[in-house]
Amino acid sequence: QPLTNEDQLQWPPYADRQGFLSIGNFRHAPNWDQVLCLKTQIWPAIRRCMPHATLSVFGAYAPQKAMQLHSPKDGFLVL
Repeated sequence: QPLTNEDQLQWPPYADRQGFLSIGNFRHAPNWDQVLCLKTQIWPAIRRCMPHATLSVFGAYAPQKAMQLHSPKDGFLVL
C-alpha cells in the first residue's frame, strides 16, 4: 500500500535517524561494483564527517570477497 502523509509524520526527523543501508543482489555485477566503490571511496569520506555512522549492506549471494569487506570497527557491515 502506498505511503501517506500521515505515515511520513510518524517518521523520526532526519537529525534523529542513524545509519545507512544498501540492498542489492550480488549476482548482478553492478551491485558488487557499487559496494566496492562505497567501501573504498565513499564510505571513508562519510566516516570522516560522521565518525559513528554505520552502513549495513544486505544482498543475496554475497561472495567471500564481499564478506571480507565486513568491518564493524569501520562501521561497514556486510550482512
